[in-house]
Amino acid sequence: MTKRRNLFMVGSSFTIDHLPPEIWLCISKLLGTSDLHNLCLINRRLYLTITSDEIWKRRCYDRWINRENLDILTGNDYDSIPVSQWYSYYLRRAKWENKIFCLLWGLTEETNPQHFREKYLHILQFRHYKLATFLHRIIKQGYIPDKRPLDLITYANYLLKNVRHKYVFPLFYPTNAAELKNLNNMASR
Repeated sequence: MTKRRNLFMVGSSFTIDHLPPEIWLCISKLLGTSDLHNLCLINRRLYLTITSDEIWKRRCYDRWINRENLDILTGNDYDSIPVSQWYSYYLRRAKWENKIFCLLWGLTEETNPQHFREKYLHILQFRHYKLATFLHRIIKQGYIPDKRPLDLITYANYLLKNVRHKYVFPLFYPTNAAELKNLNNMASR
């Protein structure tokens, strides 16, 4: 009994980073991403605990992968994810989304029609399944005063329609002579 009491007494050698990983897993569910990043900076042991796959795999699936798997246009061309690198995947994907968000924000401030068109087409060149997932989330979150203008939501909506059109249109209208010939052969049967 005295040993247990000594663990939590002032001056004991027990610190927060000595909590078992199972406890950190429970705590991480309650914390936001920025809080977890800040915890990683405390020391090496917490860094190794917080960057474990159990924590970040669930966050990746909740934020991106489940939504991409539900998207009929995604197919199987999404990034292969090494099983031991969920934390780095999360960081890479969040950085990519930040880049897209900055480009999208730039559209709202652009006054030159030519530059607007170039930026708009530049955004459309990103991978459609990642872009569609991100644009869905922007539209779903909606207008946020002082953080997200209505123009941004409108442009996200237009971009999403263009992404959809870009990948659905070829299904109905062939783009080259070989596809047209195949469709004609199938229709004549």
